[in-house]
Amino acid sequence: MKNYWNKVEEIIKTHNLYHLKLDIQLPKESIQEVQTVYNEKFFVNHRGRKHKGWESTCLHGIDGMFFKTMSGKQYGYENDSDKNIRWCWTDVSNYSPKTTEFFKKDIPLKNYRRLRYMLLRPDGYILEHSDTPSGIPYTKRKETSIFSALNICITQPKNCVLEHLNNGIVPFKPLEVYLFNNDEYHHAYNKSDENRFHIIAHAEYDYDFAELFVKSFEKYYEHSN
Repeated sequence: MKNYWNKVEEIIKTHNLYHLKLDIQLPKESIQEVQTVYNEKFFVNHRGRKHKGWESTCLHGIDGMFFKTMSGKQYGYENDSDKNIRWCWTDVSNYSPKTTEFFKKDIPLKNYRRLRYMLLRPDGYILEHSDTPSGIPYTKRKETSIFSALNICITQPKNCVLEHLNNGIVPFKPLEVYLFNNDEYHHAYNKSDENRFHIIAHAEYDYDFAELFVKSFEKYYEHSN
C-alpha cells in the first residue's frame, strides 16, 4: 500500500499553503439541516463583542454541550488536547443526520474535538486575527499550519468573503471542503442580506486522509494561489 504521508510531508515542506480545496463535498441535505438548526435557535454569540454577527453552535464538543463553542482553555482545561475533556456529539447532531453521517463515515477524520456550525449574519464581520496561542502568526513558517482546521462551506452569499491578509480571498462555493491555515492573519465579512453558514472541524487525520490530501493538491493546487 502506498504511503501517501511521505508525499504530504514533501508537499508541505516545499509549498506555503494557506488553504487547499479537498476533493470531497458535504451532502446537499446539509443546507436544509443547518437552516433547521438555526430555526431551532441553537446558535450562540461567538468570541464576544469585538466581532459583529458571528455565532456558533457545536455538532460535537465539550461535554456534548452545543453552547460550549470556545476552546477547552475557556472552560478550565489546559487546551483542547487535555485528556480530561469529554468530547461528545451534541443535540444539534440530531437535527443534522446527513451532515453527521458525513463526518462519521465519509471524510477520513477521527477523534473529533470541536465540530461547529459557524454563522456570520448579514452586515456581520470577523476582525483580523490569528488563531495561534499567542494570537500572532509564527515568525518561522510552521509547515503543519495547513492542518489547523477544516473550513467547510454550506452557503456562500455574494459579497461575503473569508480572506487571508497575505494570500487573498478563499474561493468558497456551497458544500466545498477546504483545509484552512488559521495560524495566519485572516478576516471575514458578510455584506449580503443572507446568513452565511460554514462548518469548522478540528480532528485527527486518518491514514486515508493523506491520499485525499495528495490527490486534492494535484487536482486543485492552482486555485490555492
